[in-house]
Amino acid sequence: SLCFAQVRLTNDPGWSQTGPNQTIATDSQGGVHVVWADNRGGYSGTYYKYSPDGGLNWEVDQLLSESGNAPAITIDSQDGVHVVYTDDYHDGSIYYKYSPDRGQTWENDVVLGDGDNGDITTDSKDDVYAVWRWRDSGREEIYCARTWVGKFGRVWATPILVDSAIAPLVFSEKNVDISIDSQDKVHVVWDDFRNGVDNSEIYYSSSPDGFAWDLGGEKRLTDSEIHSLGPSIV
Repeated sequence: SLCFAQVRLTNDPGWSQTGPNQTIATDSQGGVHVVWADNRGGYSGTYYKYSPDGGLNWEVDQLLSESGNAPAITIDSQDGVHVVYTDDYHDGSIYYKYSPDRGQTWENDVVLGDGDNGDITTDSKDDVYAVWRWRDSGREEIYCARTWVGKFGRVWATPILVDSAIAPLVFSEKNVDISIDSQDKVHVVWDDFRNGVDNSEIYYSSSPDGFAWDLGGEKRLTDSEIHSLGPSIV
């Protein structure tokens, strides 16, 4: 069997960590794109790194945000790079960042909404979808936002509530994850504590277009006496 040597991507005195969702993606030319957070500057920043040759060689790190955490990444069919991250230090919002040229240049950040632990993906038409957790006043909810390409380019729609149940606020690395199938149907999974602070379970919901969600119709996927955490979906 083949064995590949590990490549160290960061080398700084602080910590470096990936987010709870997808932090690596590949493009049609064999390029590899990675995002993570680290505190080399004395703060948690979002960083990006690119390999043009399948991980053999890597370009220098790029700082995408000086106050970012928990980034996620996806690549569209034209090799555009899409990133979401959480700004923990200023306004606690989910930010979106886009590069049309494999990370060589980046457009200005777009604020999607209040929240954290975001994930991102694209559909067959290269519309972009993001999901995240929103926390406020002792409760948690799940939101989704998507784009469409209009007269003035890519436009983000108003975020839509995915989950109608109000879960109590419990501090943990809880996860929300999104995937889109070949028919562009949107699938989302997450964990929450609606059944009590000692009983986190996994829930699933879907939408035909990212706009219409069956509030109250989400499906409970686990039924355990202990915690079920950190779901992923493909």
